[in-house]
Amino acid sequence: MSDYIVYFAIIALTGIFYVMYYKKYIFEPKMQKLNLANEFRYARNLNSELISLLWLNANTLQSTGRFFSGLTLEATINNLQTLRDEFYTTDTFKQLVGKQKAKRGHIDALQAGIVEQIKMQQQVKETFNNIIGHYNRLVAA
Repeated sequence: MSDYIVYFAIIALTGIFYVMYYKKYIFEPKMQKLNLANEFRYARNLNSELISLLWLNANTLQSTGRFFSGLTLEATINNLQTLRDEFYTTDTFKQLVGKQKAKRGHIDALQAGIVEQIKMQQQVKETFNNIIGHYNRLVAA
């Protein structure tokens, strides 16, 4: 009878250790990669949306004479296009989601860069919305 208890305890402990291993070394890294991929896609889509919005409203934005964080409209568009061309590439995406080998420090730096770019792009979008909203109120008056 005591042999069965020992075997059951060994099997139970093995199961517990496997679950702990799976959670720490398989599940959490997969979730991190999924979150990174989602952040990357969001930042890339926001970048493309901003470039389109700025080009579509270029005449309006230039006529208002307002600037984006001290940059002209052309400089802002050029910065966004440079980000798109150099950073939002398939190669960078593959590094983030693990299709290419990359060191943890490199991945952390990419993630920090994405977060900073999202903040910057949201600020540009907020400035854009303020300028267009102000312009529309002036036109309507």
